[in-house]
Amino acid sequence: GLVANSVADQSVLFNEIAVLTQDGERVTINKGSYLISGGLVDGKSDQSWKARGDVLFYHPVEGDTGRVVTKKNILFDGCTGIKVFGIHTRGEHINVALGDNAVQSGLSFINSTDCKLYFCNAENLQRCFISQSSTNIKYFDCTAKTTYTGFLATDSSSIKWTRCDSIDSYWGKQFDGGAPTTLAAGYGFLADDSPSCVALNCDSTRSGSDCFRSSGSTNSSATEFILCNSYSPRRNSFAHRAATDTDCKSINCDAFEVGDVTFWTGAVGTYTETADNARGHYVLGINTYIDGGAIRGSFTPASANIEDGVYLDDANGATVNNVSVKTAVGNGGITATANSDGCDITNNDVEIQTLTVLSAVYPYTINGATHKVAQNKSKHGQDGFIILSTATQVYGNKSVLAARYGIYVLGNESIVDMNKVLNPGSVSATGAAYNYFGKNITCGTNIAADDRATELMYRAVWINANATGITEGQLINRSTQPDIRDDLGAAGRGSQVFGKGATAVDIGTLLTSLRNAGLIET
Repeated sequence: GLVANSVADQSVLFNEIAVLTQDGERVTINKGSYLISGGLVDGKSDQSWKARGDVLFYHPVEGDTGRVVTKKNILFDGCTGIKVFGIHTRGEHINVALGDNAVQSGLSFINSTDCKLYFCNAENLQRCFISQSSTNIKYFDCTAKTTYTGFLATDSSSIKWTRCDSIDSYWGKQFDGGAPTTLAAGYGFLADDSPSCVALNCDSTRSGSDCFRSSGSTNSSATEFILCNSYSPRRNSFAHRAATDTDCKSINCDAFEVGDVTFWTGAVGTYTETADNARGHYVLGINTYIDGGAIRGSFTPASANIEDGVYLDDANGATVNNVSVKTAVGNGGITATANSDGCDITNNDVEIQTLTVLSAVYPYTINGATHKVAQNKSKHGQDGFIILSTATQVYGNKSVLAARYGIYVLGNESIVDMNKVLNPGSVSATGAAYNYFGKNITCGTNIAADDRATELMYRAVWINANATGITEGQLINRSTQPDIRDDLGAAGRGSQVFGKGATAVDIGTLLTSLRNAGLIET
């Protein structure tokens, strides 16, 4: 009896049909476009709702500003084992700002469990797909478009999105060609106070804030983003943003044009987002695990406002492995703040734009304490690795073409061993491969080399006047300036430099120093 003319309101009849259907039945809807301002399926179990052909439920929104919209196209409330196939929902996006308290949605579950959606689409709705106070809701091959939040899990658990796409998850007058307004934030996939949610093989394109985000005041622990792609977020690509959460993961996820502002420009006006909100991975929480994936952006800072590739803030015990960052950045490739301790940063590859002048841009900025920074690669940047943290292991890293220092150690009690620095001081005439500023630093067998025709490396090692208690092994240097600059003037630190410019006296002094330091016996 439903009339597919997109004009006559079918809400009353739809709700009558929903009441009459029995548990275990299949509801098949004929091809067509149905206007519905709110459909409720209440307390049903083991039903299948299936579209026969292209079925669209159309949700009109009347008026323009100042309204409160709380309608949902189709709401499954208190249901179990529901399956939905191929139903599309659509609303009207008419200059609805977030401040209008609009709560439109397409297909929603509340107080439901063990339900599945297949090949469903939703667009022009504030929130396209909602799981609220629900458990084990699964979405397969669904698409959300022109929305504030594409896929939302709130106060739920074990929500899974597989091969789902969210496109244009931001909200404002830009959709309609009107005068530009300050855009509200928007999210492609959001787990809000919802633990154990998973996005697998999903894409999110152009979000007002984060393409993929787990957050909330209570718990979004154990949320995972796996094999997902983020394109042109206004802020962050992948964000685990609840400091109380634990064991969240981002695995083999790629981020493109992070902080991109180009799609905000056009006939409807221009919007510019501040750079300090844009990160490939933004991490709060404990024991967050990031493994694999690439972060890419333009090498022209004006077209990509990325501030950090990976930003660890209040992220104790985080792991960042096998991540490739190649982009223009405003601050750093991989950054750990003073609020983060005990992180494992291993086997990453960071390359930023070539600097023609010195600027505070660092491929690796490590603060906090007790980190492991190992087997990483760095190219360009003011300093390849700036180690502000204390008691940090810095070993097996490689820095190439740092503008000033290859490895700059300002923190205390760290161990620096088996690192390689090639061609430091690419901008600074006083560049050095290793600059030690902290106290009680232990150095092993590090290598400094410069193979350019005009060798710019000022020193292989620079021991700053503030540094004390430096214990060194050996520095190998192919530069024509092989010496150590020691601003303290101390002798016998257990290290000398040998290589292209070394002499027999240097080697003899090295052996004596190593023997005196107890590192060799004869």
